[in-house]
Amino acid sequence: MRIALTGATGFLGRALLPVLLQRGHQVTALVRQTAHMEASARLSIVQGSLNDEQALLAFSREANVVVHAAGLVAATSRREFFAVNVDGTARLAKAAVQNGVGRFIHISSLAASQPDLNDYAASKAQAEADLGRMADKLSCVILRPSAIYGPGDTATLPLLKALMSRIAIVPGSAANRFSMVHVEDAARAVVESVESDVTGRFDLSDGQPPHSWPELLRITQSAFGFPHRAVYLPRPAAMALGAVGSFLGKLTGKPAVINSGQLRQLYYPEWAVSSTVWSLENAIGLGDGLVSTIRWYQDAGMLPRRPDADRTPPHQPTTA
Repeated sequence: MRIALTGATGFLGRALLPVLLQRGHQVTALVRQTAHMEASARLSIVQGSLNDEQALLAFSREANVVVHAAGLVAATSRREFFAVNVDGTARLAKAAVQNGVGRFIHISSLAASQPDLNDYAASKAQAEADLGRMADKLSCVILRPSAIYGPGDTATLPLLKALMSRIAIVPGSAANRFSMVHVEDAARAVVESVESDVTGRFDLSDGQPPHSWPELLRITQSAFGFPHRAVYLPRPAAMALGAVGSFLGKLTGKPAVINSGQLRQLYYPEWAVSSTVWSLENAIGLGDGLVSTIRWYQDAGMLPRRPDADRTPPHQPTTA
């Protein structure tokens, strides 16, 4: 099929694009800077953005399917989130309808299930609602991934660094529960949705019950000997740090790594998928996926390799 793909240079997109090509599809990627990608026999590149209606029309002109994997995950204001995640999605969907595209795959987020939590969640929920009103014009699948992890995701790298420290400062509670999905499985689900004729909204996870911080700590401690101890950062302290980060972000115009909206997501008590999930066979388990991800970062020099003398016998790390 001829597939128009946004977000090809993002975390999910980098895993998704090669799978689409391996499956024999012809892909046109919308990118802001062509220097990041090179065209090939089955990969065409259109330079533009979600703000450019003419570029979106050219990008989707011959497509059978539009896969919308682009989105803004960090911003300094609600206006910025809505400009990209809501208005940009609406422009892309409009272009798809004008070009007679038969199918639209929208990558949303499990955060959309809690639109009052922060501006990001609200923007993803609004984009879903807008697409729902176009159901008579566009055959649409909305995928809501839970927390996506895997090699190459700089957003989760600070959390992995904490897990590989002697004392892990955990931004959450031992009682928090959260679903997760490996990026390879998320990409596989998108490809399956492209090649199917199913419509509707589906949550996406590894098919396991929600995970917890103690579970992640046990996995890394058993495999790497770290952390030796975990300290759960109290929510009031975390939110105070988030407020400072948000203020600095507004002051500088650049989203802070730590901000209020992000921390409200991290401290939300349970990110569990609903009963309507995209079924994935043989999904990567967290034990294998987390260990292989950390080893990838170690090979890339982004996480330290601890000498054998630093290892402690496998046991559950103490917590405070």
